[in-house]
Amino acid sequence: MLGRSHAILGIAATAVTLTWNGTNIIENTTVFMTALTVGTVAALLPDIDTADTYLRKSLRVGGRQTTKELRQWRKLGLIQLISALIRWILARLLNIVDKFLPHRGPTHYGVTAVLLTALVYWATVANGWPWEIWVAFGAGYFSHLLGDGVTKTGVRLFAPIYPKFVRFLPKPICIVTGTITEPFMLTGLIIVMVVSLFIYAA
Repeated sequence: MLGRSHAILGIAATAVTLTWNGTNIIENTTVFMTALTVGTVAALLPDIDTADTYLRKSLRVGGRQTTKELRQWRKLGLIQLISALIRWILARLLNIVDKFLPHRGPTHYGVTAVLLTALVYWATVANGWPWEIWVAFGAGYFSHLLGDGVTKTGVRLFAPIYPKFVRFLPKPICIVTGTITEPFMLTGLIIVMVVSLFIYAA
């Protein structure tokens, strides 16, 4: 799925999961919105293995993005130039990840999602943060794997034990990333989540 689709799916998955667990957006607005932000970032995090992802562009550290900005250095003030240079260096460092990690590689493994969620759980407990933080992170990260799992390529959910790509739907109805079928699949996944929330509430 495209980055914006992962972001939308992450928001939906996080919101539904938080609501399932009794967090009311009206009564706990600050906690809910903070957790929603964490879930959205987590939903984009697996694609850190790609140079110009939606997350990196949003943080203004995309590979081509920073190079293009730095080429216009004559038009920038001193502070803007320093900022552009720092982000260009950071983008180059992040590109190292792209060279060593294949797309839909280790960052897309189910075990990686579990370990990172456990790490965020530990940080949440250690710092006395609301439990919604680690729950949101897990929901967001796993939503990314769900999104890629309904594409024709699939996702290496059980790697490294079982390294092959798996799909959550029959291949004929899976989508090709970036095609017109993607928003329909995204809408369908969100509907399923919302309906499950109503069933749970009932």
